[in-house]
Amino acid sequence: MNFIKRKIADMHLRKLFAKERFPINKSLNDAESILVILPCDEAKRLEAIKWVDRLKVDFGIPTVESLYFANRKPKKDEKVSKNQLNKTHLNWYSKPVRGHIIKLTEKTYDLLIDLEAANWTALQFITLETDAKMRVGRRSKFKEPYLDMMIDTDNNQSIGVLLEQIEKYLSIFEDKVTV
Repeated sequence: MNFIKRKIADMHLRKLFAKERFPINKSLNDAESILVILPCDEAKRLEAIKWVDRLKVDFGIPTVESLYFANRKPKKDEKVSKNQLNKTHLNWYSKPVRGHIIKLTEKTYDLLIDLEAANWTALQFITLETDAKMRVGRRSKFKEPYLDMMIDTDNNQSIGVLLEQIEKYLSIFEDKVTV
């Protein structure tokens, strides 16, 4: 992304970040709705999709939705996954503005779980625009302003380790406001 686009995107992200919000600790046992940002890497995404399916069954969470970012425009006859956010959905400074993914940001979720390791501007907008009681993801200096809880995986990039840690820590919370 060139310098001017990045500066404009940062300005809009700062406005979103400046909105006052009060995160509420939510456990997986009490969550009714979750939005999961899946990894862009296909192998990690497939492993994460299995975990997302387990959330519905093992924790009895009625609404679990997911999306992932493909940093490209789809080819002319390419079939696009219903949970793919791609460059055709973005405006000129990488803010998602069209497509079915936008409807996900209009809903309220108990948890937003970010499994993507990279720092995509489009996903920063999704994270900040989504009304989630609690935002969780992998520790990163870039994601620190956007997440309420960060999981440190000791530089282990394995998606399995991250998923285990998320389950571990989100299974111990009781619902309460964090200030």
